[in-house]
Parts: sequence; C-alpha cells; structure tokens
Amino acid sequence: MGLCIAMLASLTPAFSQLEEQVSVDIMEIWVKVTDQNNKIVTNLGPNDFHIFIDGKQMDVRCFDTTFASTTPAASSASATQEMSSDEKLKHKYIFYFDLLNSGARQMDYLSKSIAQFLQTSFDQDNDEGMVFVLLPSMHLGVVQQMTNNKEALISIVNKMRGNPTLEAKLRNNEKELLDVLYQFGSNAGTVQASEGTERGAASRSPETIQQARALAITLASQEEALSKLTLNSFLSIADHLEGNHFEGRVVMIWASGGFSMRPGQVYFDILDEAVHARSITGTEDLAFSHYPDNDIYNEVTRAIGLLNRLNVTIYSVDANGLIGYDKTADRSARQAQLGADTLDYNKEMQDSLVKIAYETGGTAIINTQNFQPALDAISQDMNQQYWLCSNVPPPTKKGTYHKIQVKVTDPGLKVRYRQGYVE
Repeated sequence: MGLCIAMLASLTPAFSQLEEQVSVDIMEIWVKVTDQNNKIVTNLGPNDFHIFIDGKQMDVRCFDTTFASTTPAASSASATQEMSSDEKLKHKYIFYFDLLNSGARQMDYLSKSIAQFLQTSFDQDNDEGMVFVLLPSMHLGVVQQMTNNKEALISIVNKMRGNPTLEAKLRNNEKELLDVLYQFGSNAGTVQASEGTERGAASRSPETIQQARALAITLASQEEALSKLTLNSFLSIADHLEGNHFEGRVVMIWASGGFSMRPGQVYFDILDEAVHARSITGTEDLAFSHYPDNDIYNEVTRAIGLLNRLNVTIYSVDANGLIGYDKTADRSARQAQLGADTLDYNKEMQDSLVKIAYETGGTAIINTQNFQPALDAISQDMNQQYWLCSNVPPPTKKGTYHKIQVKVTDPGLKVRYRQGYVE
C-alpha cells in the first residue's frame, strides 16, 4: 500500500493485563433519545434519566446535551456537573480499516467515501483522527497517530486496499465441500436434482458424509481462528488507547466486511441441507448432525466491554454494501443443488457489525452502497445526544461484565446507549 505502518506489539493481549490497566471511577454514557417516529427528543433534563448498573440504580452525576441546533439544557440537579462547551464540540475519530475481512473492490469504493467524509465533516480546529489497519497478512498496525491534519488522514485513507483473496477463498472452501457432497454415495460423482428425484445419490454413503463433516469442521476451525483474530484486534486497540486521555468524544468508524460470530456455520448449513433434504433420513445421518460449539457471541460482548470502559463509541460500516460476496453462475448452480445461499452468509457477517455497534451505543451502516449520506449522518448523530455519567459499583472480580441500562421517565421514548463494560 505504500504506507508506513507501526505494528502493535501483539494482536492477542491477555484479558488480565488489559483489565488491570482499565480502571476509572466514573462511567460516561452518551444517550440518544427518539420518539416513536424516530424524531430526536431534545427537551429532557437530568431528572428524566435513570441509570442502572447490574440492576442497581446509580446517581446521575453528570448531565449535559450536545444538540448542535439547540441551547444546552441547564442542569436542575445540584449534584450534576456540566462539560464545557469547548470540550463537547471536540471529536476524536478512530478510523479502523479491517482489510483482512474486506474485499479489494469493496474497500476501494468505501475508502473514497470515508475520504469524502473527512473532507466535509472533519473540523481541523476541533477534531483529530488516527488510523488503524488490520492487514490481510493478519497484522494490526497504526498508520497514523492522533492528528488534526485532515489532508494527512485523507491521503492515508485513499491508499486503503482490501483483501484480494477474500472472495476466492470463500468460493474455494464452498466448492471443496460441495464437491465432496456431489459424490455423496454416488459412483458417478454427480447429483441428480430433477423433479421427482432425490438430491444426492441413490444409495447412502456414511463414509462420504463423515468425510464432508470432517472437512466442514476443519473449515470452521480456520474461520474461527480468523474471527477471534479480528476480535482480538479490538483488544489490542483498547490496549493502545489505554493511558491516553483524549479530550472530547471518542468515536471509532470501523470499515469492514464483518466476521462470523458463529464461525463455519455456512459450511454446517450446507452439510445439513445435503443430509436432511433426502426423503428418508437414516440413523447413520443423525450422528453427523452435531457440530462443535462455534458461538463466540459472549466473547464479542466481553471484548467490546473493554472498549466501552474507555468510552469509545463504534459506528460500523459494511464494506460489502450491496455488492456482497461474488455469486457467479457456477457458484449459484452449485448452491442451488444443495441449498447454500450467499445471502445468508452476508447476513452472518453483518451480525458482527450490528452487534459491535449496538454494544457501544453506535449504529451499523449496512445494506447500502450510498455510503456518503450514511457517513455524514454519523457526525449529526454525535451532535444530537445527551451526556450522562454515574459512579460505578464497588470493584469485584477483574474481568466481570457489568450490564448498563438507561431508562427515561416517558416509557414511550426509545433510548440508545452503551450496553455494558468490563471491570
């Protein structure tokens, strides 16, 4: 890419090491409130908010608003504090380009939109930004430390290139598994899918099913390693950010094709469809319908909880847009024979984008190729929120996840906020 990248010391920082470092007495919470028509609610005061941590109500110790078009609300509670007007206008952008999990053509398109976002929404007098990259070589690095130099940031963003082998690898993995299943008990190695015939061969071959199952588990293991490496990149970023006091709002724009929170599920689904699409499911098939636990959902919650402790809000952007993973005619034909669906896989990748943004109180930009207005809306979103803070419960065990709830007096309003943090 022609970039000077400072590699981080480790992509897999120990939870115990990071947890010892992340320790504060006050939890900041950015809250967006809308009505049933998704219209911004701007007239709430500190007494309208109730903060709960692990079900216990906490005092609202800080309160202010960041509505660009309104006058900040005066606090009516003597126990609350207000941030200065200079501080609340500052934004610290962290641009994280996940090039490992983004296709080359997709990232090329998205990077141009992010550069335009910097050109139009980045204020050099008040804003600063830094850039992280996760390379296809599986290395995480810092391309640019925090700076207010817009042109330097734009120059770096314009050089971002995605993973040129990503789509081919997915297609090859599917092809390898489907080729095994095509020979599913058949001497000819073909699949009959015409009306009135079974998908699969006339006779059942448990040995072939076992071979396909072993391959699916191997592919799932490879995908799990990549998912966990991507997840650990967030821990490394938290480790890098720890100790830096960034004045103002810290926001991460995560550009990625996403990663699977159920690694290998696409392969297990292909195998299940091949087995259970038969008119008669023999007992020998049932032994192959159980797979290793591949759900890393809780690991995602825990890792992002550490970033929440550092008050980082994440807005994720699906690099795939509306392009999705390539679906050639050959691939479509193979998928139709055994029920595989690329759209399901795209949804699986998007789940991580939605989950991570939701955990931090941000939003996910998915199912659109028109990135520019969606990116511009991030800046508007940050300027239409309430700023609250509360004390935190007494320390317990390091690594404990604490659930946050923010409620407003009017139950008809919708509230968005960070979901929890790790002690």
